[in-house]
Amino acid sequence: MKINEILGNFLPEKDNLILILHEIQNSNSLNYITTNDLKVVAGFLKLTLGEVYGVVEYYSMFSLTPRGKYVIKVCKSPVCRMMSGDCILDAIKKQLNIEECVMSSDALFYIETCECLGHCHQAPAMMINKQVYGNLSKSKISDIFNEIKAEETRIAAVKKETRVILKNVGIIDPENINDYISTGGYDSLKIALKVEPEDILNKLIEADFIGANLKGRGGAGFSTGLKMKFTNQSKKDNQYDSKPVYLVCNADEGEPGTFKDRVIMENDPHLLIEGILITAYIIGAKKGYIYLRGEYFLAIERVKKAIADAYSNGYLGDDILGSKFSFDLELKLGAGSYLCGEELTLLESLEGKRGYPRIKPPFPAEKGLFNCPTLVNNVETLSNIPAIIKNGPEWYRSLGTVKSSGTKIFNLSGTLNNPGYYEVELGITLRDLIFDLGGGMFPDSEFKGALLGGAAGTFVDSSMLDQQMGYDELKEKGAVLGSGAVIVFNRILLFKFEPSQAQINLQNYCLQFNL
Repeated sequence: MKINEILGNFLPEKDNLILILHEIQNSNSLNYITTNDLKVVAGFLKLTLGEVYGVVEYYSMFSLTPRGKYVIKVCKSPVCRMMSGDCILDAIKKQLNIEECVMSSDALFYIETCECLGHCHQAPAMMINKQVYGNLSKSKISDIFNEIKAEETRIAAVKKETRVILKNVGIIDPENINDYISTGGYDSLKIALKVEPEDILNKLIEADFIGANLKGRGGAGFSTGLKMKFTNQSKKDNQYDSKPVYLVCNADEGEPGTFKDRVIMENDPHLLIEGILITAYIIGAKKGYIYLRGEYFLAIERVKKAIADAYSNGYLGDDILGSKFSFDLELKLGAGSYLCGEELTLLESLEGKRGYPRIKPPFPAEKGLFNCPTLVNNVETLSNIPAIIKNGPEWYRSLGTVKSSGTKIFNLSGTLNNPGYYEVELGITLRDLIFDLGGGMFPDSEFKGALLGGAAGTFVDSSMLDQQMGYDELKEKGAVLGSGAVIVFNRILLFKFEPSQAQINLQNYCLQFNL
């Protein structure tokens, strides 16, 4: 926040000086007050520069020199000293490799002591910015700063991402529809409802020169536009005239190592609903289902609330936003079946049956749910639609590679320093995923291989580290991108008690490459 904005919250009265100084210092990323700040405050309060300087210099909480992002105040009260506070101070210095009153070279940490924190019952204690930590020990100190460093690594990695689907994560309240709307949410739906469905569909088809080239993010990588076209064509065929068209969102994310859809549903459920609505409008569906994995309790609650709020605000139901388009959306839950992640098996489950795979053909576009034309798409796939509608297919094709357009959410797990979820443009190398975004291997650990795409994916070794991560690019090398899961390992894996086929494949791979 700029200093003039801060001063705008105060009357120009001298007794506000200390409050103003607190606000200015707290707004500074390095936790200090600049000389220019002193001059501006002096002019605002009609004080001399010396008067303002004298107040800042007197109080220990104020600083005129940069201190870093995290100011660590170690309590030196008699109680804390009696409870080994001096040893705690030494442990912090050693872990951060800095002395008192010296900012770390990365501008993150600054150590100082204070007379008392008022947490004597938790001695020894320290405060990092506004958070107090008590009952400290050397091991607890280590855990605290390792966690902070890991978070800083994560933040640095996020800055390297290209967030399209995840742009609202950590920014909006996922349970507040108004938060979503304030970021431009449902604007793409309004745009779509003013255009003929066929016109939108033609721009999404991969074969079209200006098509978005959006491939399915569930694992198969089939053209989303063509999938819509096939469903649309089935609706037009005479034999299907009297049958409704269904849209099914596959949120049964059961592939080991994959959790991208959970992240979307927990953090931005209205994005998914908007993508579903636009897709339903394109294919002429009046009814849709989200088939959500039963173990995802938080996602279930947030999607359920999002659907209710969408109805209350006129985004679901009859004549949506005053148009002639009507659509109803219902949440259905899985009950623990890996097989139900496959679209035809999922449809069996949606009909209340055991999850047995159907024989193809016919495909869902021809005979899907209740024997009617059905489009089945993944959560991540549908969540791409609003941005494409708003920004256009050409914009989408500018992201990623010529063969694999757009961004992809990669799920990194295994023996990494910074596992997690990252949205980046397709075409990033496996090396950059693992050693840059993922923070590299465990200490004293060597990369032995990675499983791409989950348990049903493919294993790769170090010869693939500089390979671009794209659908066609990996296929040309005999590998698959799949769901975007990247499970990294550094040792031989041995399994007991009737291992699954995926575990057997993994073990055989390790043995084959002498891992």
